[in-house]
Amino acid sequence: MAPHCCVPQCTSSHRKKSNRGQTFHRFANDLGLRREWIIKIKRDPGRHFKINTYTKVCSEHFLPDCLVKTKTGITKLKQGAVPTVFAWSSFRPERRSVVRTASKVSTDHGECVE
Repeated sequence: MAPHCCVPQCTSSHRKKSNRGQTFHRFANDLGLRREWIIKIKRDPGRHFKINTYTKVCSEHFLPDCLVKTKTGITKLKQGAVPTVFAWSSFRPERRSVVRTASKVSTDHGECVE
């Protein structure tokens, strides 16, 4: 069974060629940490969502400093890592403010003169 991401609005799957290089991570065994993951991804276990060994979250939902590459090249999560990057919580930089500068424009050639 090819892994796919269980996060809502995420279409990451190991089968997609565009997603090569992504890694898929199992839910934590620690119940407290597992509960944190469930809250962050906004899914409650129940009839339509069950956590088992095939339930994975892709590396796109973790900050780069949460991932560590082993000497053998395997990408793993750091101890206590929690997914925090989602479509619904994307970082939106503040809008740039408009700075108006006065410049003299020559009317006969259309060139700016300082």
